[in-house]
Amino acid sequence: MHYRKRYVIHKRFQFDFTMKILAVVFAPVLLCTLFFLFYLQMKGWMTGMASGSLINLGFIFSFLLRALPVAFVILIFSIFFSHRIAGPVNRMQKACEHLAGGQPVSRITLRKKDYFHQFATKLNLLNDPAKTIGSTL
Repeated sequence: MHYRKRYVIHKRFQFDFTMKILAVVFAPVLLCTLFFLFYLQMKGWMTGMASGSLINLGFIFSFLLRALPVAFVILIFSIFFSHRIAGPVNRMQKACEHLAGGQPVSRITLRKKDYFHQFATKLNLLNDPAKTIGSTL
C-alpha cells in the first residue's frame, strides 16, 4: 500500500485545477448575488425608496464570511482530487524517461482510487520483456 508523502506533486497543474474549480463554484454565486443586488436597487428606485448603495462593507464582510469556509473546503478537496491525477502521471512520466533512456523500471503500482490504472498496466507491459505488447493492445 502506497501512502501519500506529498499532496502537491505537480504545482502548476494542481494550482490551475484548484483555481478553475473555485471559479466554477464562485462565479455563478457572485453573479447571482450581484444581479439580486441590482434587482433590489432597481425595485427601490421604482418605488421611490431608493437608499444609498446596497454594496457596503457589511455586505462584503457577510459575503466573505460565508465564502471563505466554502473556498477552504474546495481547496482541500481539489488538492486531494488532483493528487489522484498528478501522482500517477508523475510516476508514469518518470517511468517513460527511464524506458526512453534504456534503463529498467520497477513495476508501476497505483493506489486504488488513483486514475490511469490501464495506462500504468500498459507501461508495465512495456517493461516486461517476457510478454508481448501486441497481444494486449
